[in-house]
Amino acid sequence: MSLHSVSALRNSRAYLSSFPRYQSLSETHGCPLLRHRYLSDQFAGSVGLHRRDLLGHYGCVNAIEFSNNGGEFIVSGGDDRRVMVWNVEKCVYGTSNDSVALRHEFETGETVGMYYHDDPVYGLNVHPEDSDVFVTASDDGRVSLWDIRASSSSGSQTCIARRESAFHAAVFNPVDSNVIATANSRKGVQLWDVRVPGR
Repeated sequence: MSLHSVSALRNSRAYLSSFPRYQSLSETHGCPLLRHRYLSDQFAGSVGLHRRDLLGHYGCVNAIEFSNNGGEFIVSGGDDRRVMVWNVEKCVYGTSNDSVALRHEFETGETVGMYYHDDPVYGLNVHPEDSDVFVTASDDGRVSLWDIRASSSSGSQTCIARRESAFHAAVFNPVDSNVIATANSRKGVQLWDVRVPGR
């Protein structure tokens, strides 16, 4: 290790310790071995969740979001064209580049439901008031509204917008959840009313 890298390491430690979180951590866990164990224990639970997520997608994950009901659900979408919705407590859902959205149950490992797009999914957002509803934005030029309570995947989808160019993001307005803002590769930012799909 060069003298320059040792100096840089000392400077970064001094910088981090200037923040209250790191000060209290170093005061509480002054011993380097205890500090390492403390930090390792903080992230122990996240390793299992990350491994489950990796098993759900077959391509790059482009979007992921927690639901607004205390984070019970995680919705993810990616290059494998799947939208996956994961119930953190019981089920997991997801999307990716194979145009399928899946719902998996943790205990049995079975796929409970699938949600399809024709091309990669680039964006998604969970409804601010109803965590069973989410919106997706896809390279297939569609913005779709999904309800996971519906008995079949085809019955659960409402096409909110259709364009020839790709949608890269779709988000609910946090104040008025009937309005969705989208980002389209050619049309830019647009607003849509979910009560009047396609207009």
